[in-house]
Amino acid sequence: MVASKRLRGKVAWFDDIAGKGVVRGDDGELYIVHYSAIKSSSKYKTLKKDQQVEFALYKGGEHSEVASLRIS
Repeated sequence: MVASKRLRGKVAWFDDIAGKGVVRGDDGELYIVHYSAIKSSSKYKTLKKDQQVEFALYKGGEHSEVASLRIS
């Protein structure tokens, strides 16, 4: 289930090879992000540490994961 409310935060880290990382929301929570959630016109989807982002969450299992992420 994708949350309708969009959150803001910063990239804590992102591993280009693994295609995943962590975003720290402005609420202080950590959220897992997979490269497939990055909405970008670029063919190569990556994030940089401390980059400002806006995202929605997918609630599933034990953890909330980023479902849709845009660079702010």
